[in-house]
Amino acid sequence: MIGTVLVALATIQNINPTPTQPTTYETLMASRVPVTTEDITDRPYRVVKHVKRNVRKATLLSGNPSRTKLENELWERGRAVEADAVVNARYIDDGVWARAQGASFVEGDAVKFLTSEEVQALRGPAPSTK
Repeated sequence: MIGTVLVALATIQNINPTPTQPTTYETLMASRVPVTTEDITDRPYRVVKHVKRNVRKATLLSGNPSRTKLENELWERGRAVEADAVVNARYIDDGVWARAQGASFVEGDAVKFLTSEEVQALRGPAPSTK
């Protein structure tokens, strides 16, 4: 029984919360740290880079990294590649040993939102009406 529990605890667990409302472009860009666990569907974007970070607690006696700390670390990676935001963020706690050591892994897609000119160029020229 205890072995089964330890194996279950050692598996990778996605600790993303269940969102209450979909995140929109406006709400994401209004936040101090533009990181979301969701996809943004109301504004087109291109993925600049998939970013990830392994965050450890400062000392053995420190608390585990908070979600705010993880978001800040992920945003630093996104900002380094000149992204506008990080979407589809995942916070992963990979087991008993990592929890004891205070390690958390976070990853997401650093994105650049398209301008209206870029969107128009992707759509191509407007059809002629003759």
